[in-house]
Amino acid sequence: MGFSGILGQDQAVSLLKRLWANSSKPSFLLFFGPRGVGRKLAAVTWAQALLCRQPDEQDGGCGQCENCRQIGKSAHPDCTLIDFSYQEKLTDTSAAGRLVIDTLRETIPLLKQHPLTGRHSVAIVDGAEDLTLAAQISLLKILEESPPHLKWIWIALDEGRLLPTIVSRASGRVYFRPLEKQILAEILIHKTNTGPETASSLAEKAGGSLERAQMLAENNAGQSSADPSAIKPNEIYSLSQRIARYRSAARARKDVGAFLEELETEALCQWRTTGELRILNQLSLILQTRQALAANITPSLLLEHLLLDLSQPAAGSQIL
Repeated sequence: MGFSGILGQDQAVSLLKRLWANSSKPSFLLFFGPRGVGRKLAAVTWAQALLCRQPDEQDGGCGQCENCRQIGKSAHPDCTLIDFSYQEKLTDTSAAGRLVIDTLRETIPLLKQHPLTGRHSVAIVDGAEDLTLAAQISLLKILEESPPHLKWIWIALDEGRLLPTIVSRASGRVYFRPLEKQILAEILIHKTNTGPETASSLAEKAGGSLERAQMLAENNAGQSSADPSAIKPNEIYSLSQRIARYRSAARARKDVGAFLEELETEALCQWRTTGELRILNQLSLILQTRQALAANITPSLLLEHLLLDLSQPAAGSQIL
């Protein structure tokens, strides 16, 4: 696929191509931006470029060789994706939605070993803003002592959630923007077989996030109602059913947190536009639910209570 396969992020792709053209590949890259806009895809694409058997001088990995295919499936021995799912498999703990130092202590010795298939090993930290302070301090020392073959990519929401010393140590910072509505609609048409009119409607509601647009397409929210309500019960129900199948409690907590964050942004925009008390009440529900999630209440239970409150709009709202 290569860098040209990252759609709607022209500035980020341009920078990645310039970094790739440098004979000395960066040892530590930071990818910043909102969820669902292509940050992880770009990280995987960069890893494919580093480990590809026949990389292109301008576009990076071929996407077709065995190494590229294995990286795309998170199955390459020299490419490690560090996230909540990885942490739970490694340490058998969810750590209340944080990436902890114990995970790094288990992982670093493996990363420092010489790569099995080529010149590089790649470590992708997905959700770097969820690293505890102790984990960030530990990684800072590790970054300083990393062997030349080890290349790091950290994915985070923004710079302010990381230690300034870590941000300043990066060889390059790549910024990702919310996707344009036209790009989102085109991706939906090709990936989900959504019709052009519906795809355009869903892209309008997705806030620049492909992840959210695909969830909306799955729920067919764009066709369900003309109600401008910020909270869509069918979206909540669909998410509750999905996280019930997760084996990772941390992943469920993170997905619900991201969903509530997006709902809050949408509700604020609608309230500023309409000034409706109904939207303000929904915003209050969202904030209460986010607070309860931060207090480590079970994500699926929170969604059930949110649905219950929505079914009783006249009653006072209390999330647990």
